[in-house]
Amino acid sequence: MRRKDWGTTVGVTSFLLLGRAVAIAWLNLRVTCYIESDYFRAELEKETPKGLHFPAAHYAPIHRKGFLTAAAGRFQADNGRKALRVITVHLSGTIEAPQQDLSPRIMEVLKENPGAALGLLLRQFGEWLKKAFGGE
Repeated sequence: MRRKDWGTTVGVTSFLLLGRAVAIAWLNLRVTCYIESDYFRAELEKETPKGLHFPAAHYAPIHRKGFLTAAAGRFQADNGRKALRVITVHLSGTIEAPQQDLSPRIMEVLKENPGAALGLLLRQFGEWLKKAFGGE
């Protein structure tokens, strides 16, 4: 390749890369504005109950956290039909230094729903059996 052709190739490539970076930055700003808009939240509030089987739902204002992530401070829905009833929660902290004491809330739930205590007991027993006999 001749020196003149090399310079032209580097110039064109630089121009294309710069144009691409500007386009990504512009699109990223537009996506952020759209995701944080009331219109997007309203559409999300219409579509979410359909998938989760709630009559209605409400999100707190949505804020974009990263390139592919966004978060709302709160989601509220009531009177679900075939809705989520059990969720696995990962708590942080240790027995010696817990991050938050959940014992009163757990005891309250177990008092309201004794079947939950039986389910918890059976789940723990099942996990113990899997560990004891090497099951997956």
